[in-house]
Amino acid sequence: MERAIRTMRRSGAWAIAFGSVAAVVGVSVGVGCIVLGAKLLKNSR
Repeated sequence: MERAIRTMRRSGAWAIAFGSVAAVVGVSVGVGCIVLGAKLLKNSR
């Protein structure tokens, strides 16, 4: 396990993994905000 982590740190794999996780989280949060905003707009009318 430690050896795999060291190898990941040496190569840029950890950066790619972190970036993909951050992208997924960011997209899901963005979609959630859009849905919430649409609901609020419908309720206000």
